[in-house]
Amino acid sequence: MNYDENKGPQQTLFVVPGSGKDVRLFFNSDKTKLEKIRLSVNKLVEIVSNGVLDVEAFLHINSIGLITRTKYKTLVKVQPPFSTIDKDIVDVKINVAETSEIFHKSSKDILSRQYIDYYVDSGQQISHHDLYNLSVKNQFVVDEIKRRKKNDSTSTIARNKK
Repeated sequence: MNYDENKGPQQTLFVVPGSGKDVRLFFNSDKTKLEKIRLSVNKLVEIVSNGVLDVEAFLHINSIGLITRTKYKTLVKVQPPFSTIDKDIVDVKINVAETSEIFHKSSKDILSRQYIDYYVDSGQQISHHDLYNLSVKNQFVVDEIKRRKKNDSTSTIARNKK
């Protein structure tokens, strides 16, 4: 947790979006803009049970790091104040006020809900295509590393046979 004198504690949560329902990304209808990130109650309970955050800290998260689904640690950071796509990082600002306002419209506490939504700042432009391209790029890197390991193994076996 970082601290900003103007905004107080700065919380960043890192999660892995996937084909399951624990972490879901929602885009506008033409998939040109990431609008919100949804965490299921199962993910919330997992985070609280592991001691990563307490229940109250969920409303103070102002950035979310999306970790792509590869064996290698490529991060897509959802973090204020910039929205740029640079190599392996995408920076997006979370609208903490909107997230908190919508959360407080219900009287249920966090763990009594089915999910919590984090709303991306309206000025940010991160498209489905951008994230897809990053995932493809990451997969290319993984495939290249596997190919090199296979070649190294073949070379080692050939040397050992001599």
